Amino acid sequence: MPGTATENYHYSQYYPDKSLCDYVKFFYYFHSDDTVPERILPFGTTEITIRMDGDNNNIFITNPATRSYHVKPGSLHRTVGICFQPWALNSLFKIPQHLLSNTKLPLGDVLGKEFDKLSALLMGITNYSDVLRLLQTYLVNTITAPQNPLIIDAIRYVDRGNGLVDMQDLYKRYNISERRLQQLFNYAIGMSPKKYCLLKRFHLAVTRLKAGSNLTDLALGLHYYDQAHFIHDFSSFAGICPGDFMKEKNTLNHINTNAYFRN
Repeated sequence: MPGTATENYHYSQYYPDKSLCDYVKFFYYFHSDDTVPERILPFGTTEITIRMDGDNNNIFITNPATRSYHVKPGSLHRTVGICFQPWALNSLFKIPQHLLSNTKLPLGDVLGKEFDKLSALLMGITNYSDVLRLLQTYLVNTITAPQNPLIIDAIRYVDRGNGLVDMQDLYKRYNISERRLQQLFNYAIGMSPKKYCLLKRFHLAVTRLKAGSNLTDLALGLHYYDQAHFIHDFSSFAGICPGDFMKEKNTLNHINTNAYFRN
């Protein structure tokens, strides 16, 4: 249960039961009174967030992002979240992920009757530990069909390689055409195989980037041809160049690099 706390905020992770490991990376609880906007990096995962201070209109789904955005931590005060495996929302609810990428929507707009079921279960519960237990039970009961083993293997293969994967090798691994694999990825996780590889390479760059880093050496270590291509890709995901990113010293960036990217 990794946790981080300061005077202004608290963040803790809770790992799922074994039966949910192929669907949920982790659950988390976050609360803060801070009103200063902070940058959130793109994780490539879907999240459901539940505001404990509100009603059922404060349950949202945030879909796989490929660019950074800002939040005011205080707007997430007493929030319980589910960080899904990249393929899990599609596996559980048969939702085409490419229709929802880079969006944040009320969960009811996406799940329909399934949201009504979850909403009824959450009614009146005010303790976040109880919410976490309820969410685990609800998700276990939602599993009705086997997942696509090709997608899961492909994503884990890319993850193990931190995105430093030759695309032709990926197609050959599954004896599948480029077009077909792109269709499967877009439907299951909301982005193409190439985009997902670039995102994972960006995650690796974030963990390697330190004050005084030589960007040329870093770029070459990440299999870029030159520093300019590295800076371009980094900026497209982070919203700022590597140098400016290093100047941002805030708590959520700590969570980004130490909580999300190590999973």
